[in-house]
Amino acid sequence: MYSKLSNKEDEEEEYEIKERCKIEIKTKENERREIIIEGRSGYVYKEERP
Repeated sequence: MYSKLSNKEDEEEEYEIKERCKIEIKTKENERREIIIEGRSGYVYKEERP
């Protein structure tokens, strides 16, 4: 799983997501959601909040 694509050979591993990554998405109304991307596998899921 990569955060960015590149055509340059020397950037082959630079953008690889190797660890868990959280992305917060916020609407205009300030509603927030978080998604998690697991490193290496690329599995994406929504974080459950209590």
